[in-house]
Amino acid sequence: MSQALPNGLCALPSPQQRCPHANACLTCVHFRTHKDYLPQHREQLINTNKIIATAKTNGWQRQIEMNETVKTNLENIIHTLEDDNHE
Repeated sequence: MSQALPNGLCALPSPQQRCPHANACLTCVHFRTHKDYLPQHREQLINTNKIIATAKTNGWQRQIEMNETVKTNLENIIHTLEDDNHE
């Protein structure tokens, strides 16, 4: 497993292969989300953190890099949506 997806997992066959996507939807200009999706974003962040921990244990640097980017994107999305809830 190389990255968490909101509706499944990426099954890239080898941790040494490079995926060009790294959950590209999170940074796509066409991606839209809403505060109703906060639970899914939080769950995806939990799963992403688990994958990062596993990748660190196994020395899978590319998976660490990819998922750190996903983690940052999710954290930004979550914080933005939470801030919107307080307005």
